[in-house]
Amino acid sequence: MIQIRTSLLAGLALLLLTAPLSAETYLLDESDAREILSDELGDHAAQFAFPPGERLEYSIRYWGVPIATASLEVVRWIEWQGRRYAHVVGLGDTKAVFSTFYPIHDRTEAWIDIDSLQTRRTATHTRHGHDKETHERVDFEWDAHFLHMVEDKRHRKRRREVGFDFGPFVHDTFDAFYAVRTLPLGVGNTFELPVYANRKVYGLLIEVARRGSVDWNGRRLDTLVVKPKSLLDGEALGNGLGELQVSANGRRVPLELEGWFETTNGFKIGRVQAKLVHWKSGKDGFAPAEPAPKREPEVAVETRRGMPIWQVPEEVERMRRERGLTAYSRKIPLEPGANPAR
Repeated sequence: MIQIRTSLLAGLALLLLTAPLSAETYLLDESDAREILSDELGDHAAQFAFPPGERLEYSIRYWGVPIATASLEVVRWIEWQGRRYAHVVGLGDTKAVFSTFYPIHDRTEAWIDIDSLQTRRTATHTRHGHDKETHERVDFEWDAHFLHMVEDKRHRKRRREVGFDFGPFVHDTFDAFYAVRTLPLGVGNTFELPVYANRKVYGLLIEVARRGSVDWNGRRLDTLVVKPKSLLDGEALGNGLGELQVSANGRRVPLELEGWFETTNGFKIGRVQAKLVHWKSGKDGFAPAEPAPKREPEVAVETRRGMPIWQVPEEVERMRRERGLTAYSRKIPLEPGANPAR
């Protein structure tokens, strides 16, 4: 995916669709992970309101020209090491004509705890152009408030390893997408979510500007118009101007995104539009909350150059000492034939 410095929701405009999912293609999998069946939930309902099988597909246009489709899906719920996770997958592939001069093939996955709404791990595999390939893996240690990132840029023969103190609470880009849908959205409301991306904690500012409506599958749907914006150290990044329309009722389904955005290298992308073409609510047998439960967001922490400034609890400090966890960032050569980032 082209790296976007604007709202993480705006990045949805550049998520691209590939083939149907299968277990053999998962980037995130463990031999002892077990898929959760609907009849196992009983009274132990999930806080994560988006069930297995929820799939959103979008048509992407650039200056009115269709360049791609977009997809995001909760492929399954699993149990692993005593915790329950939603396995979320985004896929990417440019349309045939666009791929002739700049092909993009992306896959990104996340495990989101369906009880605590914390992301446990993410994995990404991107191939851009004819020679750029990147693998990335991020693992979150929530009791130590620390994450580990490994990024392999195979075309540069380089690996970057990072250890990062993410502060009291942080969202990943995937769980931020779902977290926004559970906020008590109302016209005039503003929320800020702390989000980890690119070795920094950003503020994802969500402003509900007004009510609106869109045509979808022959129906006129009421919407809430959301203006997302990224902050760094409390200051707005001048990197785009877009509006996202979400359904006013039900599970706050993102219906349409339109605006312009700026990449990390300063390249501006104008007149980007993403429109929902298909939404599957979930697999039979799973009963998601309707609408999604509304909750207040975690308070964004103060940062300096994207690094959280906070009083680390004594118990967390003790865990970090026992595990030898310290902040670091290093680059090392990537050996030929090395396994992807794990």
